[in-house]
Amino acid sequence: MSSLAHLLEWPHGHFVRRELLRKQLEEWGVDTYSALRNRQLVFFDARNMLGRIMSGGQPDWLLFESAIGAAIQDTKPANDDAGLRVYGEMVGVLWKAGTSPPR
Repeated sequence: MSSLAHLLEWPHGHFVRRELLRKQLEEWGVDTYSALRNRQLVFFDARNMLGRIMSGGQPDWLLFESAIGAAIQDTKPANDDAGLRVYGEMVGVLWKAGTSPPR
């Protein structure tokens, strides 16, 4: 894997898009199976994650910080100087549901 860890979340049922991304990473020379095993590449279900951060029908910043912070802490970079890339679709899921994302 590169010097970056990757944390990604997708709407439930979007296995095809997740698999396409995994295959693209493989084409770029990333051993995704090793990266997944070593927690350098992590996939989360966007709706499941939203269920952890919503309160009263709205995203709650403290719950967001707790859930996403825990996910980030659980993602293992290749080395101590490595960065983190995050790609998420929670905002898209919120907009489709008519709910604004947290600010």
